[in-house]
Amino acid sequence: MKSVRPLLVLAAAAALVAAAPPPAKGASMEIEWELLTAALQGGRNNGYARACDAAPGVKQLTFTVEAAGKKAVTSAPCTAGGNRGVVKISLPEGAGPYTVTAVADGLAKSKSERVKGFTAKDVVHLRIYAEGCDQAACE
Repeated sequence: MKSVRPLLVLAAAAALVAAAPPPAKGASMEIEWELLTAALQGGRNNGYARACDAAPGVKQLTFTVEAAGKKAVTSAPCTAGGNRGVVKISLPEGAGPYTVTAVADGLAKSKSERVKGFTAKDVVHLRIYAEGCDQAACE
């Protein structure tokens, strides 16, 4: 009589492989962003919407996503007259969780909140501060 045990082991292994999530290599997701003045303790003009073309103008935003020591960088235009949008960002290889930050290119003090612990299925809203941020959310 033949043993059925090897077939059961193979079937169980195949089920585990089928249930595993596919690798996220080349994956992407959309996040919402908005450009604001600043988030500085004791500062003035904190949290006001700032148009991309307000002096000094911002033409591009750079988003960095990290997971398990790997990074993916995506750049997106900052349209004149606008201060918010949706960008399709690249995700580093792996299933997450991810952390995302962004800067307004050309503005040395620019900083964003650090959104941590999200997956590709989450809805993410990122605030980017043109004139800096020293709040805990940006660390």
